[in-house]
Amino acid sequence: MSHPSSPRADLVAGGDAAVRGLVDRLVALALTGLPRMRDGDGFAFTLRGVPDGAGGWRTEPSGRSVRYAAITALGVLALPPEARAAALGGEPVEDLIARLVALLDESGPAAVTSLGDVALIAWAAAAARHDGLDRALKRLAEADPPGTGRAVFTVDAAWVLSALAAARGQAETSGHFERARARLLAGAAASGLFSHQVGGTGLVPRYRAHVGCFADQVYPIQALARAGDQEAVAAADAAARRIVAAQGSGGQWWWHYDARTGGVVEEFPVYSVHQHAMAPMALLDLARAGGTAHLDPIRRGLRWMTEPAETDVPLIHDDLGVTWRKTARSDPRKAVRGRGRSAPAFARAGGWEGSTGSSPDRRRPRMPAVRARMALVRLAGGRMRNRGMNDDTIGERRRFLGVWLAPLTLEESVALCVKAVEERSAVRVGCVNAAKIVKMRDDARLREAVLGCDLVVADGQSVVWAGRVLDRPLPERVAGIDLMTALLPEAERHGHSVYFLGAREDVLQDMLAAVRRRYPGLRIAGHRNGYFDQEEEAAVADAVRASGADMLFIGTSSPKKELFVHHHGERTGASLVHGVGGSFDVLAGKVRRAPEFWRRNGLEWLYRAVQEPMRLGPRYLTTNTAFLLMLGREFLLRRLPPRRK
Repeated sequence: MSHPSSPRADLVAGGDAAVRGLVDRLVALALTGLPRMRDGDGFAFTLRGVPDGAGGWRTEPSGRSVRYAAITALGVLALPPEARAAALGGEPVEDLIARLVALLDESGPAAVTSLGDVALIAWAAAAARHDGLDRALKRLAEADPPGTGRAVFTVDAAWVLSALAAARGQAETSGHFERARARLLAGAAASGLFSHQVGGTGLVPRYRAHVGCFADQVYPIQALARAGDQEAVAAADAAARRIVAAQGSGGQWWWHYDARTGGVVEEFPVYSVHQHAMAPMALLDLARAGGTAHLDPIRRGLRWMTEPAETDVPLIHDDLGVTWRKTARSDPRKAVRGRGRSAPAFARAGGWEGSTGSSPDRRRPRMPAVRARMALVRLAGGRMRNRGMNDDTIGERRRFLGVWLAPLTLEESVALCVKAVEERSAVRVGCVNAAKIVKMRDDARLREAVLGCDLVVADGQSVVWAGRVLDRPLPERVAGIDLMTALLPEAERHGHSVYFLGAREDVLQDMLAAVRRRYPGLRIAGHRNGYFDQEEEAAVADAVRASGADMLFIGTSSPKKELFVHHHGERTGASLVHGVGGSFDVLAGKVRRAPEFWRRNGLEWLYRAVQEPMRLGPRYLTTNTAFLLMLGREFLLRRLPPRRK
């Protein structure tokens, strides 16, 4: 099975072929293992390794888990539609989510009583934009009522916040979201880490009240990053710095932490799911939200999967689609607070929870495949269709002001886009200027949509200048309208078809007439005005797919175009999806673009402000000031000496 490149996988690999190969291997593992976890109409809690009588192993499911079924649904949703059913053993993911939502109405032994389980089901429904979202959110509100002042497990609290963040824009959850966000922020200790409970006490014994496991750190990091505001991202960054500073010399992510001091309480066991899934998942979400990009620690953690210091037994079983669960000390009382790491202290069989002399024919080590879904989603970047943009073709992206930008000229961007269409790759283009970067700081949905694009270019000259100030140079501005108008003649020359989506109907028709005059041989697969509701978006995407268009240009305002690209870009079937904002108005002759001199000197915003001073003057004053403040802050932070650990 071949595995295409993805921006997240390329980012993690950083040019390291061995790491990239390991990422692809884990993706294959997830796709192989997930169907084997099916247990009737649900998912097994785990797989147990059973000797096959011929010196090898076979697996058998053990237990059932609503929680892992919801986690699996979240992962599978990130696959292209045609691949989802195969990952679920033939079941559409929508059916799985419908069954999970229906469980929320059950009573008696079948009732879903765990707050974390309810939150995960709501999260899956929100991610799928499922019809059952309102039911799931209502049940979540009942399970997590306001004003109770009761303690909540930290992981559950994090999942509640992630679910509510995913539901933004689909339902009114602002009150619950703010309570969940405040609770999780208040749960962070002075060290930045989290104990096992937030919002109160009493869930764990007093003598362990200061202790938090690895999951108690990574899920809050993920949830706060997805909340997306500055305070939340800063709290996520603080927790991430602590676990990164404590990472083992062999790349191990340790088990238990002291939230008071930030130190490690218990190092072992080392769980494989922490290494290949949970740490990359949370730390990549943090980087995507504009926090610190801890790429080297992610790589070290991944390498542990093939080079564990504790055992020489392979941890990955490609043929079975599983990994060993953990490496552990042999002391049954878990007296593992010491820091010694001598080989005899470990169970040499890698995953067995027994003494060094344990025999494989008498043990049944657990092989978790459901959580391999995390590796599938976070490392594969969530989409398995071949991507046309990676670091080999783009070059090393420039990261500043919370955005990863492609260091390309307009000519290079056009060439890469044309090549992607020729190869039937899927490329989503994002454009950022100063105003959008400022808006991304406070709009988590917009930020997620832009950072999810395969190719992000500097639409504004101010962004190019900022890159130079921060020693992250970009060769030139690549305006969205310039990229579109450069791609149209290429489409005409190569016979690629295009679809125009956006603007008022009269503007769209004038624009189409102008395009046909300028490019008489251009194949226009279809067109539609930009006046449609969120409920109509899926049907609009299906219409684009039915047209067979190779390129889709979306002429709607921000953030509507970014959110459409993010949620439905893959569904359109177009190889190239590019949001171009008000470009249709310019091509239709309704709006005059600034002369070349103004554009070349970064003054297009001023030209537009002069044309519409009452409407645009205050907006540009506010956003430009905020942009300069962001630039100044990052400039100073980059020049401060690093803190001592």
